[in-house]
Amino acid sequence: MIDAHVHCFPKELAQRALHPTWYTESSESDGTIEGQIELVNREGIRRAILLNVATRPDTMADVNAFAVANNGKAGVIVSFGSVHPYAENAEDEVARLYSCGIRGIKFQPTHQKFSVDDPRCRELFSLIGKLGMMTVFHSGRSARTKEFPILPKQMAKCIDCFQGNPVVLSHMGGMYLTREEIDQAASLPVITDTAYNAHHMDQTTFAYAFERFGVDRVMFGTDMPWADLAREKEYIERLHLSAQELDRVYDRNAERYLTECGALKSD
Repeated sequence: MIDAHVHCFPKELAQRALHPTWYTESSESDGTIEGQIELVNREGIRRAILLNVATRPDTMADVNAFAVANNGKAGVIVSFGSVHPYAENAEDEVARLYSCGIRGIKFQPTHQKFSVDDPRCRELFSLIGKLGMMTVFHSGRSARTKEFPILPKQMAKCIDCFQGNPVVLSHMGGMYLTREEIDQAASLPVITDTAYNAHHMDQTTFAYAFERFGVDRVMFGTDMPWADLAREKEYIERLHLSAQELDRVYDRNAERYLTECGALKSD
């Protein structure tokens, strides 16, 4: 099993990151990299994609130092870096991350406060595409702000920049999307993950989104440490997939896309 969507923090930040919020009152681990490794070992997860977010240009260096330091840790962590599109050295940072063995970039526009269809992002996105990296977007709307949603109509304007390389619209295409928007997301050349869907999407809508994307474009993800692992898996199990289909969602799809971008070596 591969968990395509987890988060960890340096020890000095983990407690603050896990402070009870409006969307969760508990966590599956202590939010540290050590806690995540203990969790994946306990749950039989063979790889976990660690998604880091540089919320501001001045945090990029520290965020990416953490990403690089933990890439490959304990043989289970696949670490992605993050850049802020408005940082003066954003493109240089992508190239540096690539040289350090990082093969994926995470964006979270609602926190980073940018629009994905801003023309200023195109050169950066094109570099990521040229390097063949995987790109993960925290997608959809936020319950806390109406600013900077990541909607399919916006992604359609910039998806060409990635030149066919893996682009993940996380959370089954996006949080709080309408069915029409789910259709739009699924029509794009993107993949998705199941992270945190038990908390923001009812089972019927989840099944609809899964059908629209298809079994080959869905990766299992949790959003650890905040998610309830058993509940996230239950949403998938209720789809009554075959053993082969479950294997694709839980493991093989992520393995294929990680291999495609060079984050995992092919056998």
